Amino acid sequence: MTIDFKQDILAPVANDFAAMDTFINEGITSKVALVMA
Repeated sequence: MTIDFKQDILAPVANDFAAMDTFINEGITSKVALVMA
């Protein structure tokens, strides 16, 4: 079995980063909302 670098390594990592980015953005948004309230 060969490893396709782009598909097998970059795609999962990109997904993880996107999920983390969304998580961080939501965390910042809720923190700002709490502070502003």
